[in-house]
Parts: sequence; structure tokens; C-alpha cells
Amino acid sequence: MANLSDVETSLGSPRSYGDVGPHPASPELRSQGNRPALGLALATIRVIDYLVNKIGFLSIRYRLAVAAGNG
Repeated sequence: MANLSDVETSLGSPRSYGDVGPHPASPELRSQGNRPALGLALATIRVIDYLVNKIGFLSIRYRLAVAAGNG
């Protein structure tokens, strides 16, 4: 069975674990933090766009029906 010092040498010292990856205040992580909000905003815009188009389509159909005397 390997002793603890052999395992630490093969894995690296515990102090090196925190050095992996960018610093929490780095610009890379700050820019990634806005992506979920951006996705939600885009989804909201798509829903609003769909509803506006649907309402516009229905109002055009209604105007055509009124013009044809069926409204």
C-alpha cells in the first residue's frame, strides 16, 4: 500500500489544487457569468416576437374578414 507522501507526490501538493484555472475575479469568469442571463433574455425576446407576430397575423385575418363582410 502506498504511503501518503507517495500519493501526494503523484497528485501534486494540496496547495497546487487552487492554482488550477483562472482566478475567480478574472475577466474570463466574469464574462461567462452573463451567459445564462443572455440566454434568458434571448428566449424572452423570441417569445415576445412570436406573440407579436401571432397577434399581428390574427389582426390581419380579422381585417380581411371584416373587409370581406364576414367579421
